[in-house]
Amino acid sequence: MIKRIGMFLLAIVIGYFTMILLIFVAQDLIFGGVSFYKTPLPQLLMAGALTTTAAIVGGAVAAWSFGKPFFPPALAICGLVVLETTYMILAQRLEGPVWFDVAASGSLLFGILLGAFFIRLRKPTPAANASV
Repeated sequence: MIKRIGMFLLAIVIGYFTMILLIFVAQDLIFGGVSFYKTPLPQLLMAGALTTTAAIVGGAVAAWSFGKPFFPPALAICGLVVLETTYMILAQRLEGPVWFDVAASGSLLFGILLGAFFIRLRKPTPAANASV
């Protein structure tokens, strides 16, 4: 039981930091920072797509590292994203409109869960391994 809890927490940390690292690469290293008011629309759309891809990878890494059930670490990471977004909005630490940041967070939530779902599809269940 303690080992499983440790694996759960480790999966959350690994998945979350994978996502954060890839978001940093996508938004800061590739595009030199992204801002709703300053970034041209094509770059904003590409950064958004890469950010969602980073969330897919983060969710997949968390699900893969935890194993079955695949979704608890992804759901925990989603909780962290919701908490972070809520804090950033309430503390007024965002430079764009609220709808933009809520939509960006929604794309992260979607990506995280999609990544976990992809891992669920790839890892066969015991019933799938049974010979017919």
